[in-house]
Amino acid sequence: MNMKLFLADLMSPKMIKVNSILSGQVWFYMQLIMQLKR
Repeated sequence: MNMKLFLADLMSPKMIKVNSILSGQVWFYMQLIMQLKR
């Protein structure tokens, strides 16, 4: 996969909304894992 094309697509406005949702979910799961590891 072409990395420059991929990054350009990630930065496009329609993707930013999706990415913010995905990164929010990733953050949530990371917090959950940290809690379980304690």
